[in-house]
Amino acid sequence: MLAAVLRAGNKHAGYGSVGILRRIVSLLRASFPMCKFVLHGDAGYALPALYDWREQEYIDYAISLSGYVKNRVKELKNDLLSGQTSRHLFMANQFHLLQHAAAFVLLQALQTIITRIGRPRWQAGTVRVKLLKVTALVIESVRRVLIKLPNSYPLQPLHAAAGRLAGEWQGGRT
Repeated sequence: MLAAVLRAGNKHAGYGSVGILRRIVSLLRASFPMCKFVLHGDAGYALPALYDWREQEYIDYAISLSGYVKNRVKELKNDLLSGQTSRHLFMANQFHLLQHAAAFVLLQALQTIITRIGRPRWQAGTVRVKLLKVTALVIESVRRVLIKLPNSYPLQPLHAAAGRLAGEWQGGRT
């Protein structure tokens, strides 16, 4: 995920997209100067300003989202309830959206760990229910955090393997 920006309800779906994309593309071009970029979007990105910018930047355009991307968006909205922006202040809703985006990135990391262990890819909601919504005893010390799972919890080996792999992934120890 590169950005999560809430727009006012009275603005076009693509409002502000040129500024966000300009920043993202400049960062990507700095790292990958020889790459060809293709912008995939839906009708919300069908704006004259976006077309003009895209042509100036030599970026191809395709109006569609792949099934994979659609499924990730669906996970973000349905499994993490990112669309529930019912706070009274706009900035509070934007912050709420950013929290959901951060949680989604963490869940994607867990999904990667789970598949590296040899399990099939779980959707974000499955990861949340099976691995995160578990009653556990958390013991903190100066050097570590210990999580004790119930003896009856059937996914203890998966939890342990994911914890070890996450520690290796970050270059630390668990």
